[in-house]
Amino acid sequence: MKCRCGSPPVQKWKQILVDAWRLERDYFYDPNMHGVDWNKVKEQYLKMLDGAVTREEVNFIIGEMIGELNASHTYHGGGAEEVTKHASVGYLGVDWAAEGEHYKIKKIIHAAAWDAESRSPLDQPGVPVKEGDYILAVNGVELTTKTEPYAPFGNLANKPVELTYNSTASWAGAKTVLVQAMPDESRLRHLAWIEQNRRQVEEATGGKAGYIYVRSTGTDGQNELIRQFTAQLDKSAMVIDEAVQ
Repeated sequence: MKCRCGSPPVQKWKQILVDAWRLERDYFYDPNMHGVDWNKVKEQYLKMLDGAVTREEVNFIIGEMIGELNASHTYHGGGAEEVTKHASVGYLGVDWAAEGEHYKIKKIIHAAAWDAESRSPLDQPGVPVKEGDYILAVNGVELTTKTEPYAPFGNLANKPVELTYNSTASWAGAKTVLVQAMPDESRLRHLAWIEQNRRQVEEATGGKAGYIYVRSTGTDGQNELIRQFTAQLDKSAMVIDEAVQ
């Protein structure tokens, strides 16, 4: 008796990849496919499917195949991917430094003084923790270099966190402070990077040139463009740094 359960996943995955390949072949704006041997690419990535065991891996392979075109806005996704559990992590917006058995604050990440969008919990009014201070405990749980520094911050995103800190790696004279952990510090670090670039351009040109970073062509990028441009209208020249999508 023959099974009527349909084609095995591998055959379906090959069809999905070939369909994606065919869509690019038929609708890519450059008939020369950016100089890529598109037929050869299909055979190369079909062979890679032999080692795929999950739909996540199939999507990765399709993405790598499309990436051969070296073109922006060539998105892919979908399918019955496994939904994994995620636990939030709280962040302080700092660079850590391990010293002996304890961690200390190597650097508090600062954006420009006028960027109030994202700030480190340690860069808030009334928070006395400074660069060079040691974080000895998080919510009463000792923090040591036996684990990575974010270990005690699990499930603490956007939550109040009590930090035990000191100017030395000693519990004697240690103090506590209550801060609210960040859910993500990528935007803070991005703003700090933009400000670093702006200062470099200002210093290199004696204040004559401004710097604008255009993060995307979407609404967020255009808002950033206007915000940075209008603040530097008095400059004689402007360095426009546009992200490659």
